[in-house]
Amino acid sequence: MSRLSPNAPAALPALLWANVVAGAGTFMPAALLVPIAADLGASVAATGQALTVFAIAMAIGAPLLAATTAHIDRRTLMVAVLTLFGLLTAGSAAVPTLAALLAVRAAAGLAAGLITPQAATVAGLLVPPERRAAAVAYVFNGYALSIVVGVSLGAWLGDAFGWRAALAGVGAMGLLGAGWVAATVPRGLVVPPLGLAAAGEVARDRRLRAILAVTVLQATGQFMIYSYLGPLLERQAGIEPRHAGLAFAALAATGLAGGVLAMRRLATDPPSRVVAIGLAAMAVGFASWPAIEWSGGSPWALAWVALAWGTPVFAVNMAQQARLAQGRPALASLSIALNSSGMFVGQAAGTAAAGALIHGGATAALAPLGTGLILLALVLSLRVDRAPA
Repeated sequence: MSRLSPNAPAALPALLWANVVAGAGTFMPAALLVPIAADLGASVAATGQALTVFAIAMAIGAPLLAATTAHIDRRTLMVAVLTLFGLLTAGSAAVPTLAALLAVRAAAGLAAGLITPQAATVAGLLVPPERRAAAVAYVFNGYALSIVVGVSLGAWLGDAFGWRAALAGVGAMGLLGAGWVAATVPRGLVVPPLGLAAAGEVARDRRLRAILAVTVLQATGQFMIYSYLGPLLERQAGIEPRHAGLAFAALAATGLAGGVLAMRRLATDPPSRVVAIGLAAMAVGFASWPAIEWSGGSPWALAWVALAWGTPVFAVNMAQQARLAQGRPALASLSIALNSSGMFVGQAAGTAAAGALIHGGATAALAPLGTGLILLALVLSLRVDRAPA
């Protein structure tokens, strides 16, 4: 299929919105854990597993569904997935028990597993090769917007109208996204078949495997704290749950600024450099987390952590996607899906480990373990850069 750059100006914002929907559906429950737990009669740690099952479903669904749906027109696929995700997320607002919530969230996670990698793939199909990294970065900024707008607004809606209204709102966003994609993305966008041969190529490529491992490690480290950010801030800084959305918004606002900066740098710099700088800054932010409790929730400590941790959070992920798209373009649809899967594997592992540590009274271990995993990701990323192609 030839590059359809004349359609890109209209279609790229719709693809960005698709990531807004995916990000809001993924992360909004993290801002609503306390009211969800209270309403469903469960502990916060147990309710946090709604994030875990969603992430596991996304991790499984992203690569498998990418391979099995390769023959479907990209526009048709994205419209269908956004519609299904919207309906399932709206349906999760009506569940009566935690078990039902976990089941619906798992189904929604399977649908969401296709949104982000396919949005990146479609963006790459719409622009010429020299603009691919910037287009992928632009579309990925939807994740930052999802937290600035979606999660912070969701936390407010959850406090004002209840958590069910917040999730229903995300469902409506998904249906809006389906209509927007249908109106702007052209028909006829296809990707090469992704069978066992393509999977084998990815499995044999040591550089691709290492890049994907970087994603898993840094995501696991981040979600050691992020998944329970609201309860941790309440416990360690005395911040009320209804104000937790401000903390998510602060992280996302700095992340959005960092994403815009990274998008510009990716037009001239190699993605690996953006990843290395971002991981180093992220490790500093995580290492500084204990200062929040030591200072009694000082605004300066909160601001420093938000700046150091938040600024690179989306820049690293978009640079990782650009790294994969540039390295092996023919395998980009599958490798980017696997990268998304790696994020979700990290989310599931980090959330589950954090829940166990919190339940066991070892909350103080979260920041050191998260910092160590992010530093390990940095070391591995630098080794990838020095290895021969």
